Amino acid sequence: VCKRMHEAEEQKKLSSVVPMSSSASEAPARPEPKDPAPQPKPRAEEPDDDMQQQIKAAMAAQDIRRLRKLLSEILLKGYPPKKYNALVLKALEWIEAHKPDVESALRKAMNRKISAEVVECAMDARFCGVDENLLQQA
Repeated sequence: VCKRMHEAEEQKKLSSVVPMSSSASEAPARPEPKDPAPQPKPRAEEPDDDMQQQIKAAMAAQDIRRLRKLLSEILLKGYPPKKYNALVLKALEWIEAHKPDVESALRKAMNRKISAEVVECAMDARFCGVDENLLQQA
């Protein structure tokens, strides 16, 4: 009885396997490829806001005082928003090339946590050329 059950199971396994056929009529039809999905259009870049335009203009005019003031305004508002990241880094590199001591002080001030180091941030901000009015607002 066990032998017959074993043979029956083998028969089921063999019958479930579809034999390969050489005729094309028995082969399952392949679905035709659909048109490829259209490529998404790249989003148009957002136009620069006033702050971004002013920073670019200050770099083009090589006006380090104006550039320091603009970066200080961003710094006093907190860590710069993502849209400013690339431009702030580019401005810091520009300042580094023109005045290395200002660049390092700005980087330190931007990386500091305001919580316990307000006095040091204020000193760094003064060193970098922050206007007194902006410093008092902060």
